[in-house]
Amino acid sequence: MKILEKIKLINIQKTLFILIFSIFLFLVFYGFPDSPSPWFDEGVNLGIAKTFSQEGVYNLTVGPNEYVNNKYLMMTTNYPLLSIVAFAFKLFGSGIWQAKIVMSIFLIVFAILFFQVVKKYYGKNYALMSLALLTVFLPLYGNGKGVLGEIPGLVYFLGGLLLIDKNKWWQIFLAGLLFGLGAATKPLYLLLILAIIISEVWSAIRNKGVDYKRWLWLGLGGFLPLFIWIVTILPDSLSAGLISEILNYYRNPYNIQQGGMMVKNFIRFFSESTPLHFMLFLSVALVSKAMKRNFQKGELVIFLFIIFSLVFYLKTAGWYRYFFPAHILLFILFPYALSVIFQKISFEKFKKYGVATIVVLLFSIQSIHLVLNINKKLYYNPQPRQFAERVNQIMSNDKDVWVIQNPSTAFFLEKGKIFQYLTINPYLIVGKDLFDRSGEPDYIITEENNEVYAYLADELKIKYKEILRSGKLVLLGH
Repeated sequence: MKILEKIKLINIQKTLFILIFSIFLFLVFYGFPDSPSPWFDEGVNLGIAKTFSQEGVYNLTVGPNEYVNNKYLMMTTNYPLLSIVAFAFKLFGSGIWQAKIVMSIFLIVFAILFFQVVKKYYGKNYALMSLALLTVFLPLYGNGKGVLGEIPGLVYFLGGLLLIDKNKWWQIFLAGLLFGLGAATKPLYLLLILAIIISEVWSAIRNKGVDYKRWLWLGLGGFLPLFIWIVTILPDSLSAGLISEILNYYRNPYNIQQGGMMVKNFIRFFSESTPLHFMLFLSVALVSKAMKRNFQKGELVIFLFIIFSLVFYLKTAGWYRYFFPAHILLFILFPYALSVIFQKISFEKFKKYGVATIVVLLFSIQSIHLVLNINKKLYYNPQPRQFAERVNQIMSNDKDVWVIQNPSTAFFLEKGKIFQYLTINPYLIVGKDLFDRSGEPDYIITEENNEVYAYLADELKIKYKEILRSGKLVLLGH
């Protein structure tokens, strides 16, 4: 009888996995390639990958044979993702679908690794519950499908996490290499390195001894990708002033006045839906660990990274994407943490069915939210691509095209001599004012709500006419 029950359980688990993963694959490719439509940061990343594949220069083009001088103030996503996108462009041509295929593969690999990590620490049943909740979490597709570093960084992180408890030298080295690649993907994941160092020290104290060979191989593996990362962003010559400038930038990349913004960001966790969802998961995880204080090494790394990310988020401009990786990692912890809490409840039926009930309820709420919002412009918008296709039909190669504050549109353009003018962040403005430089560009592409357009509005109305409009995007010409 027990054998039959075990076979039945395995079949149910397989069926649920196939069903959940099928929903996940549908959502990954839903709206392809316009889900989500490229926006500013993604446009910069696409532009860097395009320049690297076509010109062999690892930088962003702001004019014919002109590149960003201070790229260390611009590149927040780096080679562990962008080199792969550039390679896809080299093989199949530079286009949005080629980039989105790369991100779709990253998402699929991420989901598989995510399932394996939860299974490793908590078992297959909790892995299925975690994967089910993750599958209908709409921000996963809003942030994960774009050419951004969050999901690729987590792919490397989870790959390393699966190896962190291994004993063979090459496995430890590979874990360090994957952690290093994760940290090199996006500066946020440098917090991961800090979390790993603390977990290794904690493990050494608990075991009353230091495994120096392990630390050597882990450190060597992590150093190599980080060294390459530094080489890719730093200029040829360094100075004390330059190093100070770089440190100031990474300390506060958006020049935020800390006090008021930190309070405002903190209040979001009790007043806005996505931060509230994060706080629910975090509270459950923390309460469960207060009840059951033993940590596995990988668990400790996850917990520390989540806490560090939350502190980092409080000092930012408040965009949800800054705590998105921590939010995603909480899905690993949540169902099992919930079960730890319910085991302390005396009501037997709730102890037995409570976790499944809460997971089904959350799955339903998240699914409704996903269905109601997945077609909104934030998650699906073909207009920018269609606008650029029409511009390509109008344009000729001998014309100057000035693209203001819209790197994603510049990426789409296939004709014309393309110049860009971008405010990357408060520390860096790239490109040149073509009115000061060459008189009058033949065409201008902009959005009416940006500051440059407002500044030039009177001059543009006199000298240019509107040729094409799609949403906020406008093509102006003589």
